[in-house]
Amino acid sequence: MSTSSERSSPSNSSNLQATNTPTSEKTNLDNNSFENLNKSKCSDEHSKKGKIIRKEFSDCRVCGQQAKCHNFGVKCCHACRMFFRRSVLSLKEFRCKAEGKCQTRKGEKCRSCRFDTCVKENMNISLIQFPSGYNFQKMKEWLAKKKGELMENNFANHLNGQQNSFTNVCINNNNNMVVPQLVNAFNVDLEMLLSTENKALKLRQSPNNLLLEYLFTKSLENLIESKINVLDFVELFGMNGKQLYLNEYLFKQGKNLPIIGNYQNLDFLLEIETMKKLPILDKISLEDKVWIFRENIQCLVTFSNAFQSYQRGSLSVKYPNDICPGNLCKDLFDQIFRGEDWERYNALKRRAFFDIITEFKTFNITQQEYVLLKTILFCNSIPQNISQNSKNLLKLEAERYGQILMKYLQNLLGNFNVAMRHAKCLLFIGKIFEYNRQQNIFYKMVDEKIFYGNFGLERLLFVEQCLFKF
Repeated sequence: MSTSSERSSPSNSSNLQATNTPTSEKTNLDNNSFENLNKSKCSDEHSKKGKIIRKEFSDCRVCGQQAKCHNFGVKCCHACRMFFRRSVLSLKEFRCKAEGKCQTRKGEKCRSCRFDTCVKENMNISLIQFPSGYNFQKMKEWLAKKKGELMENNFANHLNGQQNSFTNVCINNNNNMVVPQLVNAFNVDLEMLLSTENKALKLRQSPNNLLLEYLFTKSLENLIESKINVLDFVELFGMNGKQLYLNEYLFKQGKNLPIIGNYQNLDFLLEIETMKKLPILDKISLEDKVWIFRENIQCLVTFSNAFQSYQRGSLSVKYPNDICPGNLCKDLFDQIFRGEDWERYNALKRRAFFDIITEFKTFNITQQEYVLLKTILFCNSIPQNISQNSKNLLKLEAERYGQILMKYLQNLLGNFNVAMRHAKCLLFIGKIFEYNRQQNIFYKMVDEKIFYGNFGLERLLFVEQCLFKF
């Protein structure tokens, strides 16, 4: 590895410093010095007219030494250019003995902090000329993960003392530019949310039975505590095959429910695994995490089911095999009940499983808005019985993702419509809670009228899962 001792000393910049020295302090000036002095005066005159002075050398953004060129999109020296390239090609992990506090720009030598600085400065991996045989996609994903880890550790410092202000993400009226460091952080976080959501969607649509066996082997506490995340093994689940078969007639009769129960349990699992990817959860105790998931999991499943049904063009909430959970015991209600009970059943079904899709179509929600709003919903629904430290962490995280949403909307809509759309997005979260409440009322009615009635039907796992009583 190249070290700072191989680079030029800061004393080599004395010629540059001389150009800024007044002529009265110079006693022996050769012709070259006079020429440099004249150029400096001309530059001063141009700067007064609003023109930019271009220096031949400036500090390397990584190590602080002199740099003449941009490498991978960042002003840096040749040594740091080669260091970043070698590190990416080898996918090498470094460890800092000072917990990442080394100041590389002041000459401290630490490969871990040096590479972290390269990542923070957003060196562009796509500008590297890769030798044949290297997996660019693997390197890109590795670097994106590294960025996410760094941004999570450093983002709180950007927002400290500014939780009620959007100054860091607002567009400057003079040049329409957003603060670069925050833009990079926003993009990384949003990219990670989208990537995680796509993995969850693939697993939901996969017919692989291994996943279904996995669903019933862990309790909620074990799932949360486990260091293994099923989303990390997405490539093991094939996409060829049929979805789980379910006889819709039996479903409407309240029978054959274990099969559909697999999908209900699958949705709970995927939402837990998705939210476990949030780095903030590593700072929260297991006991608090259990309370947080119990508070939020139903709304997350409601939100996810509705959005995926909306994306498929369905008229109602549907599972991947096109079964609408609102048809549970439909035939029994049609055959047995009349009057008020029958009308109430159909009214609840319409509100809980059909009106919600109409709401999505009216709002025309994007996938970016969806993943951000779902994360805000999770972080902003704070149980009262968790620790104050966990409450503070979740509150800060909800505000952070709210700012990322604001930045995304600014890029999408510009300054004029962003405030109204942002407000509507946050109000949309409230509607998700309301539709989730309607679904709970629906399932409770079916539970009371059918499975606690005198119809000889066993109360099966599906109802327990719909009411989240496990």
